[in-house]
Amino acid sequence: LQINFLLLYKSPFMSIKILPVLLLLSLSLFGQEKKPYIIRGTVSDPINEDVTVYLEQMGLAITEGWPRIDSVKIKNGKFVFKGKIDHPDLYRLGIKGTNPKGTILIIEPGKIKVNNSRTNIDVSGGPIQEDFVKYVESSDHFGDNVVYFINKYIEQPVIRTFVFRFLKIPNLQHECMDTIYPKLSQEIKEKLEREKLEWDKRLKKVQEKQKLEEEKNTPEAVRTGKPYTDFKAESSDGSTLRLSEIRKGKRLVLLDFWASWCNPCMKEMPNIIQIYKDYKDKGLEVVGISLDRNKEAWTKAIEKNQMKWIQLITTKEPVNEDINELYHVKAIPYTILIDSSGTIVARKLRGEELRETVEKLLK
Repeated sequence: LQINFLLLYKSPFMSIKILPVLLLLSLSLFGQEKKPYIIRGTVSDPINEDVTVYLEQMGLAITEGWPRIDSVKIKNGKFVFKGKIDHPDLYRLGIKGTNPKGTILIIEPGKIKVNNSRTNIDVSGGPIQEDFVKYVESSDHFGDNVVYFINKYIEQPVIRTFVFRFLKIPNLQHECMDTIYPKLSQEIKEKLEREKLEWDKRLKKVQEKQKLEEEKNTPEAVRTGKPYTDFKAESSDGSTLRLSEIRKGKRLVLLDFWASWCNPCMKEMPNIIQIYKDYKDKGLEVVGISLDRNKEAWTKAIEKNQMKWIQLITTKEPVNEDINELYHVKAIPYTILIDSSGTIVARKLRGEELRETVEKLLK
């Protein structure tokens, strides 16, 4: 965009009072003015001279990447970065041959200090960096302090990377996201949506590859598409049950391998409970198969979590078979779905994917 200010000035219809307004407008059209920053760093541990220190801008990993914007050499245990930025943003500072994760910092106009020792890395800088240390680096995971930090700097582009951490991983999603997301600028929202779309695509490909690898390494007798293998085990009421007996009259059987000591299992349990409530009258039977060796812990977990479906245990007693070995279960939680024909139709599903598959098979 070009504006001929000389012509505007000569026009008889143009008031000279308009010129300052036009000048301000022209400056905004050419973008925000970049301001200088300087990073002074020290490395207190013995380190070879001429080692490279690099600086990367940490954008959204897939759609923006982490471009390396500068690198310098350490001289006499010190290094300096100088540059200009138009807005504060998240960066990573790394020293070649040391911590591969590098040091995360927020660069703002002005002076920034980095002190790197064998046991600690201290960064001091502008107000956003100081709050980053206070509310983010000192927090356990992504809790209320991080939410406060996001809300405080909601209009800064740097916030997009923090918000994305909530969006991409379900167990990090916070109830405050409902209030955070509407406050974001349209530009940041669009960037987050593009990143989430690409993240989901790549995650799906990885999961599909993992399933293919697992299926390849699973004994053919218990692969998806093969008939189920019968077994017997002790139930929570003390009787001995066979899977073939449990299956009679059922449209779908869900084998849920779990244990009272398994935290991921217990986190997934509310999902299993809700699936059982919603589909037990539509032909679903859930069979819990516990890898507990302590029967008391097993029964307490069943009672505490109101797991009101058939519960079996694989303790090493003559009456029980090693069901997890029989079905090649190497880690829990683990689920197997068996349809009305006795065919294994799915393995290792959790969360919403498990629910959607059950719903589809019972339509």
